Amino acid sequence: MDLVRRAEHRKLYSEGDDRLKQTRYLWLTNPENLSTKQQARFADLQASTLKTARAWAIKELAMTIWETLCMQEAEEARAKWYRWAIRSRIAPMKKAAKTLKYYL
Repeated sequence: MDLVRRAEHRKLYSEGDDRLKQTRYLWLTNPENLSTKQQARFADLQASTLKTARAWAIKELAMTIWETLCMQEAEEARAKWYRWAIRSRIAPMKKAAKTLKYYL
């Protein structure tokens, strides 16, 4: 997740766009623990078309797999997450998906 943010920030910053400047904490913190101001800024970033926003959504879906009680539901959720991560065209997310698949 953070690799995606850093790479995208470098690219955007070189083009004069500083949307991702000082947002590391927002992406790596549980949204429930953010202040109201931070939540508003984070919501704007989430709604954007940034690769970082997609990578964050993929990460969050992966987190829900561990909360699943039923093994069949967990396997279905893992398969859905894997397909999304592989199709995302985000190299770090594809690598994470392949690593998880290898160990499972």
